[in-house]
Amino acid sequence: MSSVIDGKGLLPVTELELTHSFGTKSYGAYKQAGPRYAADAGTHEILEITIFHYDQRYNVGKCRVYDNIQLPNNYFSSLFQLKSLEKQLSRDTILKENYAKTISDDLEKLYVITVPNVHMIKQRLDKEWYLPHHHLKNPSKPGKVRRALNGAAKFRSTSLEKSLLTDPDLLQNLIHVPLKFRQNQFAVSADIEGMFLQVGVPDNDHSSLKCLWL
Repeated sequence: MSSVIDGKGLLPVTELELTHSFGTKSYGAYKQAGPRYAADAGTHEILEITIFHYDQRYNVGKCRVYDNIQLPNNYFSSLFQLKSLEKQLSRDTILKENYAKTISDDLEKLYVITVPNVHMIKQRLDKEWYLPHHHLKNPSKPGKVRRALNGAAKFRSTSLEKSLLTDPDLLQNLIHVPLKFRQNQFAVSADIEGMFLQVGVPDNDHSSLKCLWL
């Protein structure tokens, strides 16, 4: 826990680490497929090495462009964006409460963890990165607020997204999906809540998936 100063005095800032990959909706079915291109081969190899099963969850390492990559310190840039978000939320009490609930829910489910104070005074890691976040609302789902983490946010001409390789395409060809419905008598569909959030991240990748919250 640290503090920042504004016109009203000191405000506590909580530093959080993501223990799970931030989630996005994915449609379609996965297939077992080899890498399509030479670029995919390297990514596929990294995934094969870093994927492991622990405590009822799969953990997947980040596919970095370089193993020894160094990211610039974007702490204050992320803090500035957090202050801007705070101003937006202050105009809508209900939105602010719902947004804060997304944080508390993720903490409760251990999708994110609070960084102990001792981590704040340690020497900064080369792969440390702070992800700005903002709210998203779906017109078809009134009252529901999602929190989006911006991996494409740039600082000094780079971003977390640019430091990672493109994941290999393992999605099933769309035309194959309806064809598979003719293979058996019954078809079953399901939606896994927070599917990507339930994929763990190895400890050595936590530092590049930090975010700030007041």
